[in-house]
Amino acid sequence: MVEPVPTPPRCQQVSMLSPLSYLIDAVNVSLEADLSSDETICTEDKPTVKCVRISISYRFIFSKVQVLSSYFGFVVPVIISIYYSWVKKQWQIIDIIKKQLSTVQLDNIYPKVLLNVIPVGDVLQITINNWLVKGLLDRLHEEKCQEKIVNCEVLHDPGSELRKADIIFVHGIKGALEKTWTQGGWGLTRLQVLNLREEKQTTWEVEIQEDKNSDPKSICWPRDWLPKDCPYARVIAINYTTDPYLWRPVWMPKHIRSGMSERSWEMIDSLVDLGVGKHSIFWVGHSKGGLYVKQVLVNACESSEDKYKDLSNKTRGVIFYSVPHRGSILANLRIPLLRKSIELCEVQKDCKEVLTLHHKFKELLNSQDLAITVKSFIETRLTLMGFVYVKIVSEESADAEVGELYGIPLDHRNICKPKNRECFLYKELVKLIQTNSEV
Repeated sequence: MVEPVPTPPRCQQVSMLSPLSYLIDAVNVSLEADLSSDETICTEDKPTVKCVRISISYRFIFSKVQVLSSYFGFVVPVIISIYYSWVKKQWQIIDIIKKQLSTVQLDNIYPKVLLNVIPVGDVLQITINNWLVKGLLDRLHEEKCQEKIVNCEVLHDPGSELRKADIIFVHGIKGALEKTWTQGGWGLTRLQVLNLREEKQTTWEVEIQEDKNSDPKSICWPRDWLPKDCPYARVIAINYTTDPYLWRPVWMPKHIRSGMSERSWEMIDSLVDLGVGKHSIFWVGHSKGGLYVKQVLVNACESSEDKYKDLSNKTRGVIFYSVPHRGSILANLRIPLLRKSIELCEVQKDCKEVLTLHHKFKELLNSQDLAITVKSFIETRLTLMGFVYVKIVSEESADAEVGELYGIPLDHRNICKPKNRECFLYKELVKLIQTNSEV
């Protein structure tokens, strides 16, 4: 026979244990339990079951909750600050250890080595093995070398005898060949183009005609379309690495990366190795890729070597797709416990790097050291970033202050993705090349 379940008191105060037990009086919690007397019929193989109906209600005293919230509002920031300082000190110690390890000669190391490092007056002793020292040194070498990667890929080459021009594409931050330069899939059949260079800004609709050739969707339109419309031109794409963490957590090691000026010299050397500079040159840059184009031209103009100067002397035109000539306000965001990568620091709104570069670029244009045609296309729609829509490059920042300037009703990602060969974004590029090539 099954014993009946004992009936608890109708109202029972429950004590709750918590690490902050001294604050528990700030919350008045009451639990009320109502038990029904309904029972089921007891059979030989099924015991009697009581149906229990429990209702829990929490009553909070408003004034005491305010005290509790103010306590956490004071304590939590202090805890975060202490944790941040501790993490920063740990990485300082690790950096010191790395510097000590980098001076060790592997040939003179015994199976076990005792290294003494003295950070902030404390003696830190670690025992390491031969293979560990070698592994750390190899990793240090990789961190210093792996980030300096620039790759120039030839997408189309008519041959040295037929070649009359070079068209060079440079993507932006987090971009890639088959990510930035894919065919646009946006569904607009008409583009309302805004001419921002005229005193009275004019708007006209450009109908996007269907492509006469029913070609499949292109994952790289410079490679698939330009050989058909400019068969005499060699098409080159410059690819470069980007820090995988634009905002890197403070507890992660900071990679040694080259800046925009140094990386542009890597691009220059790669292009010179390909023989660029003998024919007309046309540049196409999206987002920060346009800043690299400007940096390459400035470095080439300021160089005293002819092989570098030829890059600027032979340049005939530049297409800018939403290039932040004065930086982007998004790069100025400060996020707790995260630090910005060098890619973001170089494109902060009105930062020294972008303003100095733009000033030099304009001086070269005004002095006719750069006799080129410039066309700029600006995004006029917001871009979805996560769960919010933002303006990545403003109209004011995307204005190169020279040449033609058009506002296009597309976002930052699609501004460099023509819908087809009849699209305004693509036809203006072809027009620039055909008009200024030495054919």
